[in-house]
Amino acid sequence: MNLLVRQLSYCRIVGIPISADRHLTKVDLRTWGVEVAAVCHIPPVSKVSVAFDLDPGGVLIWQASSWHGEVGQDELEVLRALFLVKYDESLFQRLPRGNPRGEYHPATFEGVATLTSVKDPPRTSRIKLGPDNFELTPASRCPDPEKPKT
Repeated sequence: MNLLVRQLSYCRIVGIPISADRHLTKVDLRTWGVEVAAVCHIPPVSKVSVAFDLDPGGVLIWQASSWHGEVGQDELEVLRALFLVKYDESLFQRLPRGNPRGEYHPATFEGVATLTSVKDPPRTSRIKLGPDNFELTPASRCPDPEKPKT
């Protein structure tokens, strides 16, 4: 009998090349074999959505609601622990997608980041996100909210 060990972790988005003239406006994550246990926080002036199908696939989206919510070069940390996810640690694979026909579905992450130029006219570019753009940090719950700076 094979017992699956479900691991809770923060899903942190890293390594998006944001420059001084481009801001991050949207992150569209595709998951496989991952369950979202909680949306830990929603950064100001943005929205978060989570959707799952009947198969082990899911979609997690963060999007700036207006230019006030866009993430600049030094602000990627606001997306540090958006989601608390649950997955089977023993089956985690750094592949673009698990095997939908297999008995077990390894946890995988991929996605697209949308960057918009800050100059007129604004230009949008999309960057593919792979396994190296996601860090999973074991956690038992969402982090405490940051205290306001005084």
